[in-house]
Amino acid sequence: MSQDCLYFAYGSNMSTLRLRDRIDARVIGTAVLPEFRLNFHKKWSCGSGKCDALYTGHPDDMVWGVVYAIPQIHLGTLDRIECKDIAYTRKTVTTQLQNGDVCQPEVYVGDGRDLDPTALPFDWYKHHVQYGAEENNLPPEYITRMISAVPTAKDHDTKRLHRELGIYPNQG
Repeated sequence: MSQDCLYFAYGSNMSTLRLRDRIDARVIGTAVLPEFRLNFHKKWSCGSGKCDALYTGHPDDMVWGVVYAIPQIHLGTLDRIECKDIAYTRKTVTTQLQNGDVCQPEVYVGDGRDLDPTALPFDWYKHHVQYGAEENNLPPEYITRMISAVPTAKDHDTKRLHRELGIYPNQG
C-alpha cells in the first residue's frame, strides 16, 4: 500500500473535481500559508496568468488553500502537471489548518521566472480556483478580495474551454 503525503493547493487544484480528475486525493482541510500572497502573475506559454503563491515575508500576507492527502506514487504525476523545475518549484511549507493544527505539506510555488503582473487568467482557469475556494469554504472576504476581484481573459480555444469546464455539472 502506498504512503500518503500532504499537498497544499491554492490555485486551480483547490477544486476537488479538477484534482481528482488528475490524481487520487482526499481533503484534509482548509489551511493558511502565512507570509505569502496569492497572485495570478505566472505567465503561461498561452499568455494567460496562473496562480502563484509569492513569498513576501510580510506578517499580514496569507494564502488560503486546501490540504490534501495524496498517494506518494502520485507525486511524480503532480510534478508533471505543475511543471516542476520548469515553471514551479515544489517545497515543504508549514501551514495551519482551520482547526488550528499545524502541518507541513508540499506546495508548488513559482520559480521567479515568467512573472507578468499584467497577465490575466483565462475565465475557465479562474472558475477552477473560485469553485475550489467556495466548495472548501475559504473565508468569504479572501475569496472576494483575492479571487473574485481578479479580471479574466476569454479563451478563444473552445476545445480547451469545453475540456476544462466539462468536469463540472452543467458546464462545458
